Amino acid sequence: MKRLLTISSVILALLLGLVPTTASAWEDIHLAGRELSAGLERGDTTYGVLFAGWTLDQAGWAPITESNGGAWTASIQRVGDAAFGSVVTITGGAWSVALPGGPTIWGRVLGGTVEWPSDAEEDLGCGAGVALVDANVSLGFPWGRPWKKAGVIEGCLDDQEWLEPSDALRLPPRIWGTMFLK
Repeated sequence: MKRLLTISSVILALLLGLVPTTASAWEDIHLAGRELSAGLERGDTTYGVLFAGWTLDQAGWAPITESNGGAWTASIQRVGDAAFGSVVTITGGAWSVALPGGPTIWGRVLGGTVEWPSDAEEDLGCGAGVALVDANVSLGFPWGRPWKKAGVIEGCLDDQEWLEPSDALRLPPRIWGTMFLK
């Protein structure tokens, strides 16, 4: 009976377009967005760090006006301080991407790191003062089976953007990168 329910769930998800039937349409997904919540600390862990944004045709930061029509969200748990000279460990989370004109795919954030440069002038490859993001992700729901790595997200997190010209208001952190799925 359990196997029949699992098979029925997969067929229903395919019919509703909730999971893609081929990988070629979404192997590299370019993402950009903002951090919407810094989360809540409980002990050493920060829960519910929330990001949301739009998909792009090419890698790199771009405003929502350059979106190709897709959207994404991610929520993570982390351990460590988000500050210059530190490395934060991502301990888990979840993500979803509504592909432009296509299905919605989703999965778990299995773990990873966010590495900040030592100061606002150091460039780790994303720009001066910008952190590097590296996370392992799974794809879909395993219906009782262990989560398996299906890809990575490689990107950048910039929490140094100020509203010009006064520099009196800090904007929500920008995040951008590429999700590579297999």
